[in-house]
This record gives sequence, structure tokens and C-alpha cells, in this order.
Amino acid sequence: MDSHPIKALIIRLLPSTGMAISNQGIRVIAVGFEFQTQGLEPQDPSDSQTLKFIPNKYPKIQNIFGYVRSTINFWRILRAESPDIVQINALQDLLPATIAIHCLSPFKKRPALVAMAHNPNTWKKPRSAWVAAKLICVCADGFVCLSTKQKELLIHLGVPASKLILIPNPYDPEQTKLTQSEDNRIIDRSEISHHIVYIANVCERKAQDVLIRAASMVIKKYPLVKFDFIGKPIPGEELFLQKITSLIKELNIEKQVTLAGEMPYRKAMVALANSDIFVFPSFFEVMPRAVIEAMLAGKPVIASEVDGILDLIEQRKTGILVPPGDPEAIADAIDELIDNPSLAKRLGASGQDFVLEFCSPERVGKLYKDFYESVLNRTL
Repeated sequence: MDSHPIKALIIRLLPSTGMAISNQGIRVIAVGFEFQTQGLEPQDPSDSQTLKFIPNKYPKIQNIFGYVRSTINFWRILRAESPDIVQINALQDLLPATIAIHCLSPFKKRPALVAMAHNPNTWKKPRSAWVAAKLICVCADGFVCLSTKQKELLIHLGVPASKLILIPNPYDPEQTKLTQSEDNRIIDRSEISHHIVYIANVCERKAQDVLIRAASMVIKKYPLVKFDFIGKPIPGEELFLQKITSLIKELNIEKQVTLAGEMPYRKAMVALANSDIFVFPSFFEVMPRAVIEAMLAGKPVIASEVDGILDLIEQRKTGILVPPGDPEAIADAIDELIDNPSLAKRLGASGQDFVLEFCSPERVGKLYKDFYESVLNRTL
């Protein structure tokens, strides 16, 4: 490899990951970030640690015309930027990126292509998982797995282990600054005994209904416990929102359970900082950022024993794992943490220590840098 800094074009990647990579001296061009980029700046724009944003959105590709437009868009950006590495965050971009890269070859050097996939629905059904694995084998020079389960599945489906690496989502350093700079007294603690928070978009996969049933059991024992559900409904999940709204009324727990809806990131992190326990009962995940955020905040976490959560939580050491879809198990775990404050404090501290190391931007950025170098060495 040449000694010049690696130049990486990243599509739909999370801002915190983009920052982690750019702070390793990699020149990052970020396109179509899924989340806001306000306030994200390179640490030192004068040196090789640069982070450039291209204001460009990549909507969900729904038909052949979307594939064509996306391919042309990729090709134009590739010609203008000449990256060494192209990294995509959504597998829907894999074919357009591959076509654009090969169409570029008569004009410029072909960049290496690295893929990843945050969407857990990709891996839920055997057929879609098989198709994804074949596309990765044919199109990608490397693939970033977000969990051990995801890596094991891809190896089982025939993806060479040499193409794969496990890199978790990094935590966002801004989270600590936000919670320290804001007024954390956002609820009246005089009228509640414990504040339990759940942050996730509203959808059946996230199992808000399971937690609501668990909440009703806890409230019978601790009437002053407060549950806040933070998150907006995903398009197409409006009926599920109606279902859980009706369930809260049916169980007569409207005073103790609140569907707070969507919140700005800053406000949601303050709500998390103000909580006592974080619960995450999702049926399947890849590497949930909400669990990372809760652990970083030092909160004891109760979560389903599925997928990437198993990389974050070791049973009764960095949190409590429960079977998915089991409200009784969740209620028992909440009761135990309420009854045993020293256990809750120990789990919160241990989880925080683990995430500070495992999901640190420095560690994640270094893993990406080393993987980029290995991929480029193989493709030279």
C-alpha cells in the first residue's frame, strides 16, 4: 500500500462511526447519513483527520428505476471523490455500488468495497439471509459484522471468514456531554419510586407490548413505579401503536405508563440519565444503539438474550438477560433490581466499564483502519 492516508467514501453510516474512523487519520467522505450531522466536526481540519459531508440522501430503493438512479448517483460521486474504500451501511446499496464501481474502472482505479447491514429483518428469514450472503460473496471485498451471531450465520451460509470482521457500534462521546450540561430533573421524582425507561421506535419487533404487560405486573407490587416509552412509530406499524395504546388502557395503568413518542436526541439522553432501570425486550436485533447508550449512562439493563445483545451483556455481570417475549421474566428482573439497589448499582457500573472499552470510538476506529488496510492489501 502507498503511504498516503486511506480515503473512504461511506454511505448511510452512523455519524459516531464516521467520527471514529476519521479520527484514525482516514479521510472520510460521508454521504447520506441516516441521522443528523449537526455538531459533528473533525477534530483537526488542518491535518489528515478530515471528515467531509456530502448533502445527499439515499431513499429506500423500491423498484428498478430506484436502482438506476442510485447507481448513477454512486458513479458520479465515485468519479468526483476517487476513494480507496467504499463502505455501504445498507445491503440495498450493494448492487448499485458494485455496478458503479465496475463502470468506473475504465476511467479510474477501482476502489475496494466493504459492506455492513444494520437491518435485522435481513437475517430473520432464511431466504433473505441466504440471498444477502451470496451478494456479499460476489460483490463485497469485506463485510463488517455487528455481532457474533451475524458473523456465525454468514460463515454458515458460505461467506469466507477472511472477508468478515466483528466491529460493534461505537458509543457517542456527545452523550456524556449532553447529560452533564442539561437539567436532568425532567420528571417529578417526589411522586414516583423508580423511573424505568425504554427507548426504541414503536414496532412489533421491538416488543413494547411485552414490556407493557411486564409493567402491569410490577405496578401491582410497586404502584409508584413510572414507565416511559420513548420512540416514534415506524411507518406501517400504526396498528401496533393502537394495540399498545389500548393495552395500557385495558390494564388500567395510564398513570404509570407513558408513550412519550419521538424525542430529540438531547432530550432522550437526559431522560435516560434521569432513569433508574433500562429495559429492552426486543425479539431480534443486530447491535442496538439504545442498549449501548443505556450502558454508557451507567444504568442497569434488562434485555432479551438475542443477537448482538449477547455481545454487550454477560448474564448478571453487565446486565440481566431474559427470554424474548416473556413478560413474567422481565417483571421478575425489574422487581429484583428494585429490591436490591446494590445489585442494580453494580450491574450499571460493570456495564458502563464494559461499553467504555468494547464500544470506545478509539477501539472501533482502529478496528476499521486495520480492516481497511487488510482489504486493500488483498485487492491490490
